[in-house]
Amino acid sequence: MPTLLELQKEFVQAVFSDGVAAQFSRLLHVDQLAGEERLAVYRNNVLHNLTDALRDVYPVVLRLTGEDWFGQAARTHIHRHPSRSGDLNDYGREFADYLAGLEVVIHDLPYLPDTARLEWQVHEAFHAADAGPLDLERLARVPADAYALLCFHLHPSCRLLQSDYPVQRIWRVNQPGYTGEETVNLQEGGAAMLVFRDADYTIGVEALDATAFRFIAGLKRGLSLSAIADALPEAADIGTLLQRLVARGIVVDFSEEGSAR
Repeated sequence: MPTLLELQKEFVQAVFSDGVAAQFSRLLHVDQLAGEERLAVYRNNVLHNLTDALRDVYPVVLRLTGEDWFGQAARTHIHRHPSRSGDLNDYGREFADYLAGLEVVIHDLPYLPDTARLEWQVHEAFHAADAGPLDLERLARVPADAYALLCFHLHPSCRLLQSDYPVQRIWRVNQPGYTGEETVNLQEGGAAMLVFRDADYTIGVEALDATAFRFIAGLKRGLSLSAIADALPEAADIGTLLQRLVARGIVVDFSEEGSAR
């Protein structure tokens, strides 16, 4: 007689694998519906819910590929990467990597995986933890000669992305209500982006130059201002960069180098 844990594992495998389903259905003792039919009802509900979850997270990918193509891709992805969380907001992280492994995407839509990565970051940013503004009074008490050893911390919603394709523009022109020029020139080059959530829960996707991207990446890694400055061009104005991030609520805390947060 299998244990409860073994039954639960077999049930999950049966939901996502037709071959296992027939074997598992023999363990079901139900009235009216046969075991396989009852399992099929549950499987259809699971696939429908997970496909809807992917549609909600990746509306731009859906618009670029069409309902039929997206639905088939979603179904295959779901079988390969079943949900491992009770929260549907956690589902879909691997979708971009799955798309990157499809030959048709590589040849015809090479920008699609990075577009999906951007959409996942937007999704993560929206659901990230909140944080209050930087305590400027506490910062003012830090001696000027100690500033270089400070590590400034980003809002939990902040994400960084680099792409060889103009995915920021691809994402923007495919947003609901967009009324500007919809043409995207794939030859215009790549993009470096900061994704973040404003206080009103508006998601921003902002293009960054190379210096700003490296500066924010250094902050995200927990480096001190001194360590970040050593890795940037001498002309980089990290003071101004930092002030802008603080003013916009992107930098929310700080600690001394080597100290626990």
